[in-house]
Amino acid sequence: MGCEQLEVILNGVAARPGPCVLKVLSLAGNECRSIGGASVSGDGKLADALTKALLAHAGTLTHLDVGALPRVAMHAALECAPRLANLQTLDLSGSQLNLTSTRSTAAANAPDTIGRALSTALADPTCRLKRLILVHCSLVAHDLREIGGGVLKCKTLVAVDLSYNNNIGDEGCRELARWIRAGSEGGTGAKRIRGKMKAGGGGLARLELECCGIGDAGAKCLAVAVAANLNLMRLDLALNINIGKSGRAALASASSGRSGIWHQLTTEDTPWAGSGSDNDDDDEDRDEEDNSYLTDDDGYFASHRVSRPSPWSLD
Repeated sequence: MGCEQLEVILNGVAARPGPCVLKVLSLAGNECRSIGGASVSGDGKLADALTKALLAHAGTLTHLDVGALPRVAMHAALECAPRLANLQTLDLSGSQLNLTSTRSTAAANAPDTIGRALSTALADPTCRLKRLILVHCSLVAHDLREIGGGVLKCKTLVAVDLSYNNNIGDEGCRELARWIRAGSEGGTGAKRIRGKMKAGGGGLARLELECCGIGDAGAKCLAVAVAANLNLMRLDLALNINIGKSGRAALASASSGRSGIWHQLTTEDTPWAGSGSDNDDDDEDRDEEDNSYLTDDDGYFASHRVSRPSPWSLD
């Protein structure tokens, strides 16, 4: 759809906040973009319509996907995000976070990047986001540092998906290690993580980095952070084919015998290839010592699961 069609739909959504209970709003995949990288009048109208629709359902919306919308519209959504009391999942997949827009709460004409706007939204004390999805966003280390301040300040955020950002590489792992280490305070174990999901206690429980161009140096950097944070339940490094023997050894050692952080079942002999299944409950009957993954999320992460290879294998 174009901006005009989306605007009509969103205005209709905003006009019916009463009996209409909106929980999921997904606008990704529409070819509604800025012309030549600059904001146009249609984008501004779309942003206003999106703002009205979001605020009209601020008490019920739990999942918002605005990936690859015009920048002004994404800024509008990010400005609204902290005011959406029940928002749990924010998906910006397919967006470039380093692009600028003229929409800003502080100053209407001050340029700002999507990444900084996201960081501001996450850092807001009223933000209750649990899951952030940034798949295929052309992220590099600088982008991770830009949003890192917000990630570290958001006390409810427990899951981040950065898969298929091939240029994160080893340099980006230094910032990601900081995110992981930040969750090492306040107790350990699966019970602690389940409590955070319900009450919001801060610190990542799940980090997905499938196909992010990570090699041995990045794997070793992540391993140090993993060893320091026993709260981390899952780290997905599938399809990072440059992680070799030394990187795998460091990661295996960092797990400290924890059940659940690595997924060991695979149908292929090549490490990191994955099993072709992302079902976390496959190993439910195995003994804890078997180091298989035992999930306790009760379907929380299943709401936005895509069909792709499962987390990598240490076999």
